[in-house]
Amino acid sequence: MYDDDDGETIDYNNLKKVADELEENVKPSEIKLMLKIADRNNKYGGEEVDFEDFMHIMEQANLFWLDQN
Repeated sequence: MYDDDDGETIDYNNLKKVADELEENVKPSEIKLMLKIADRNNKYGGEEVDFEDFMHIMEQANLFWLDQN
């Protein structure tokens, strides 16, 4: 859903598109901050998020969890 261009990361354009589709009024600076925070190890200069970091954020927000058993 987020990586609609199959780039294997989620970037500003991906998040902006989702926010627009959900009719969320999110400022560009807020999207950039989300990416900076989510890029935990600064692998992408705070401008993109890979699957691992995305899942970490989802788990932290209690929106998704993996059964580790």
